[in-house]
Amino acid sequence: MNSVLCQPCALRWSNPKGEALTNGAVGTAAERADAESVASYLSAGRQALDIDGDGEAKALTDGLLLIRYLFGFEGEALIAGAIGRDATRKDAGSVQAYIEARLEGGG
Repeated sequence: MNSVLCQPCALRWSNPKGEALTNGAVGTAAERADAESVASYLSAGRQALDIDGDGEAKALTDGLLLIRYLFGFEGEALIAGAIGRDATRKDAGSVQAYIEARLEGGG
């Protein structure tokens, strides 16, 4: 999930179904280009998408953390207003380490 084009899919995944999930968000050379295969891939990795460790993968916390990381945000700019109330990863260092481990390990 290290492509900028994957970010909209991860954020959209919690609500939209069908083509609304991937419309305008999948690159032409994507390994998974149709909505069904993207949704299946994201469902299989849902636990890994729980970036702040609060037990839920949410667009406005975990999705925002992922987007910020991929755009190069660090420190307080990475986590400001994007950590869930029940998060176990509350500081920028642990959030960044978690994301990097998933990107390097493929999920």
